[in-house]
Amino acid sequence: MPISMLYIAIVLFIVAETGSYALAGALSMVASLVLSVATPLWSRVADQIGQNKVLSITAPVHLIFLGLFVYLVKSDAPTWSWFTSAIIFEAFVIGSGQMVRRRWIHVIGDDRKLIDTAYSFEALVDEVIFTTSFQRLQYLLRWDLSALEPCSFSRSEELNRQLIPVKLAMITHCL
Repeated sequence: MPISMLYIAIVLFIVAETGSYALAGALSMVASLVLSVATPLWSRVADQIGQNKVLSITAPVHLIFLGLFVYLVKSDAPTWSWFTSAIIFEAFVIGSGQMVRRRWIHVIGDDRKLIDTAYSFEALVDEVIFTTSFQRLQYLLRWDLSALEPCSFSRSEELNRQLIPVKLAMITHCL
């Protein structure tokens, strides 16, 4: 998933929960600032100790605090806790582009033409994923939970409406 999708998810999730674009923008801004500092540091560590070790550290922490962020927002926890969890989950995001590019070099070797081709192909795939994610997201957000809920139509419709931000955050993070 392109990193920019995470910020779109944060904005849409916070706006859906609070109605505040200012708060959504502030959380997204803080998250992007943390990412701009953390990503080069993790990339450097990955070059020194290896990608497997870095991913075994960063991935669980990122997922735990991303889940905590969603929980805190949904449970109306204090706003400062949202920022804290957002800072932590963004501090443990690794630059997947950097990791993949490093693997291209490892697989291809020193052939500059093949490396350029691999980078171009990767950029194309990233753009296709980014531009088609919204259409896939619209389809996935139409899941109807009424079949899972043995309650009235209005109750299941309300449940679906309340779960849209959670679905949005989970789906966009997995795309």
